[in-house]
Amino acid sequence: MEINEAARRILQQHWRVVLVCLLVGLGVASLLNSGRATSYSATTRLVLDTQDPKSRTESEAIADTAKAIATSPQQVATALRRIRVQDRDPVQIARHDVGVAPLGTSAVLSLTVTDRDPKVAAALSTALARVVIRARLGVTNGHLPSALAALDRRIVDLNTRIAAIDVQMDALNAKLATAAGGAADALRAKADNLARTRDFLTQQRGVLESERVGLTAADAMRPKPAVLSPAQIPLHPDPSRRGADLLLGALLGIVAGVGIAGLLETFWPTLVGGLAVARELDTALLGTLEGSLDEDEGSAREQAAAARIRMAAEAKGARTVQLVPVGRRLDLWPLARR
Repeated sequence: MEINEAARRILQQHWRVVLVCLLVGLGVASLLNSGRATSYSATTRLVLDTQDPKSRTESEAIADTAKAIATSPQQVATALRRIRVQDRDPVQIARHDVGVAPLGTSAVLSLTVTDRDPKVAAALSTALARVVIRARLGVTNGHLPSALAALDRRIVDLNTRIAAIDVQMDALNAKLATAAGGAADALRAKADNLARTRDFLTQQRGVLESERVGLTAADAMRPKPAVLSPAQIPLHPDPSRRGADLLLGALLGIVAGVGIAGLLETFWPTLVGGLAVARELDTALLGTLEGSLDEDEGSAREQAAAARIRMAAEAKGARTVQLVPVGRRLDLWPLARR
């Protein structure tokens, strides 16, 4: 079956089905948009404690990290508490009303929050950006304070032990000043042991202090997260999706209608036009009569059709010609008389 013939069968014979599906699609789209309230979107720009990305892939990876934190219901609930808003569901906001995207290939991110109240949208966007930064620092810098505290405790312990050894060495030096003979030798040996112990402890303290300086320097070299641009209160609502949804509903309705019409043609095929009928019956098309045939009309069109049929019958030597209407009830008696 040719494409043109298939289109004629589907659109001409089943246009009502396509029209009904189109109207249903438009109705469903209108129904879905009828319950949507006006919404406002506010955007905050921020940077995390990450190095500048070298490609779009790295930039998107940074944005994915921020999005994973920002869309956590717990973080959204924390931001809502900070702005003292209690009539919002953090789960729904995290799932549907929070978005994070990179700005080009830079490390700057845009965090967008959508809400029915423009003031809440702006306040929540800024508060959530600060919560994201704090949560990120809790993950990346969580070990640094504890590591520095542990090093400080060990350094203090070594200082205490070194101070105690210094006290002992001062006491031994005082005794050596008055000792003689074997007693003096014993005191000098004890003083030498204390000096070696002190040197060892001093060396350990130097290593710990170097580690502490290294950690502090590494932390100082890391990029610092910050909110670059707090969200401003949006002055205009978000564009409505009604037009796009209606267009999508219409397209889906047309596709569904054409599909249903195609199924109908598959199981209950129809023939449209004289050529299709002639091809299906494997015969020649002599002509097509349009409108009703009136016995008293005597139109030239009917006379020409009768003459063509008569000539075809004489050429084939046929003595009898049977006229059968196709597609609708039609009285062919006036044509047969001619």
